[in-house]
Amino acid sequence: MKEDDKTASSAGATRRPLGRLLLLWALALGIVGSTVVLLKPGEPRVQGKKVSAWLEEIRYLSASPGQTVPRDDPAFVVLCNAGPDTSEALVQVWLAGHSDAAAARWGDDLRRLLTRGQIEKSRQALGWCAIEVLVQQGNAASNAVPALLQALGEGTSEKRMEAAWCLGHICVGAEQVVPRLMAELSRENTGVSWCAALALGRFGSEARPALPQLMRLRESGDRDMRAVATAAVFLIDPEQSDRCLDALIAELRLPAGERLNRAAWLIQEIGPSARRAVPALVDIIGEGVGGKIPSHEEQRAWDALKVVDPEAYQAEYEKRGGDATDRRWNRGWGN
Repeated sequence: MKEDDKTASSAGATRRPLGRLLLLWALALGIVGSTVVLLKPGEPRVQGKKVSAWLEEIRYLSASPGQTVPRDDPAFVVLCNAGPDTSEALVQVWLAGHSDAAAARWGDDLRRLLTRGQIEKSRQALGWCAIEVLVQQGNAASNAVPALLQALGEGTSEKRMEAAWCLGHICVGAEQVVPRLMAELSRENTGVSWCAALALGRFGSEARPALPQLMRLRESGDRDMRAVATAAVFLIDPEQSDRCLDALIAELRLPAGERLNRAAWLIQEIGPSARRAVPALVDIIGEGVGGKIPSHEEQRAWDALKVVDPEAYQAEYEKRGGDATDRRWNRGWGN
């Protein structure tokens, strides 16, 4: 009996370390498994919900194409304030909106969003919402820069335009980003070049190496390119600011129908430094109120005025019988 007890005791002693090893192995698998789930594309969470779930809640998904994302949308605000942990997930949502293959690399949640109802509308809405959030996050979205740089050199012109637009708002990594944007200035696609020029302007003095190219575009590009190159030079080189602003104000002063549609938008990009453009913007608003120009042109003038001179914006609203804080009248206009 004693020998049997010893044998049993010895076997138990052998099993115990083995059991501990198995337990540790199981725990390790559990931890690794959890990590894989957390790191799987589409899984980052904000306030307990996935990024894609927040995107689905943004009202833009049920709005008409081309409408800007309302800046006060609760889901949009949550994502904009979520910080850098979400930026890589957001850029992947954007890429999935441009590619079936990219969407397939994501989980079931994103595929469900992309294939529900009107497929293309959902695809575009999700992608644009993701880009808008990255734009609002600004330099906090620096984790998205490598994927955006890769997208800048491949794919459709729309995808490259959006990548350039986003890089100009995140505005970090000038040493890597500025040369890539400069390369886009010489592409045949003017839409991509236009976005690249504006993005370079947003980098300010860090984009000084681009000045010779931008100066050439001011002289030899088409009208749209000349205007955006002028705005970019203004933002990069203060010594040329007066001459550049004069050229943009001259565009605003052209008669209705001859005026460059994006001129007011470029004034908005320049911001308060373009305060000399306020009288021209106010005149355009007057034309809109009088029904002489399309509503979208009037809207751009309002949006620019709000950024360039908020006091003048408020005064003009009151003059027109409204209140600049009245959301019912101003819904969707540069919120």
